[in-house]
Amino acid sequence: MWRELKRVFFTDEEPKRLRSGWRLGLFVMLVLVLTGPMTMVAALSAVVMGWAPQSLPALLLGQLAFVVALTLATVIMTRWLDRRPWSSLGLVWDTKAPREFLLGVGLASAQMVLLLILVLALGWGEVVACTWQTWTWTRALREFGQALLLWGMVAWAEELMLRGYVLQTLEEGLGTLWAWLAQALLFAILHVLNPAWGPMPALGLTLAGLYLGQAYLTTRRLWLPMGLHLGWNWAEASLGFPVSGLTNVPMRLIDLRGYGPELWTGGAFGPEGGLLGIFVILFGMVVLHQWARRAQPHTRPPA
Repeated sequence: MWRELKRVFFTDEEPKRLRSGWRLGLFVMLVLVLTGPMTMVAALSAVVMGWAPQSLPALLLGQLAFVVALTLATVIMTRWLDRRPWSSLGLVWDTKAPREFLLGVGLASAQMVLLLILVLALGWGEVVACTWQTWTWTRALREFGQALLLWGMVAWAEELMLRGYVLQTLEEGLGTLWAWLAQALLFAILHVLNPAWGPMPALGLTLAGLYLGQAYLTTRRLWLPMGLHLGWNWAEASLGFPVSGLTNVPMRLIDLRGYGPELWTGGAFGPEGGLLGIFVILFGMVVLHQWARRAQPHTRPPA
């Protein structure tokens, strides 16, 4: 009986370790335990500084608290419980890493430009102002720095968590296909508290999770999905779109006024919540698949 009970919790191979499901549960608990106090410290610091809860400085500080908590939880789980090196998550920085990262940033930015062109061509939006024309150099540098900091932290945290620890741990127990699908659903669920959430945003974000998962599985590294995530959010905000329901974000280069049907444009949630955004995501998945076939014929994204 004791032997059977051990098999419920531990793997059969040597050295024995907790099964993937239990490790994933512990990871979630550890993230929650570490995030709670760090978020409280960030919130109290914002109050002391006199920052409004929804202000950009408070948002940056809260995101920083989450990044620190998540990174610490991932280090603890990877090094001490999983007993594998940090680099095994796909974080080896070599000559290919900057190319993969910049490919992601460039592809996502091109997708967002394509989306803007479609919105304008269909008469579903209008550029009412080019806000960057009124910026001083100081303002431009501040906006650039804030955008890089915010979207860089978002990309690091969500990719390290979902395409890093979660997908890779689930893959051990469920196999690649089911792990790929599960992490995409979790990606959508994590945004459930965002403004203007609904069925279409859930669908669009699930597809975005599949896209980012495809980027990891194509390279078995996190630099490409991190670049995609950073480039998508940054270009989305810069071109005047809501970012998953958020509008109080830095570096809006243009003021875009939307008129089109919410089903297609995503409305207040942003492109991920509309059919145009879904089309652009699918386009990116096709481009990524073709790139994988040409550049890395020994690997294949999930079918």
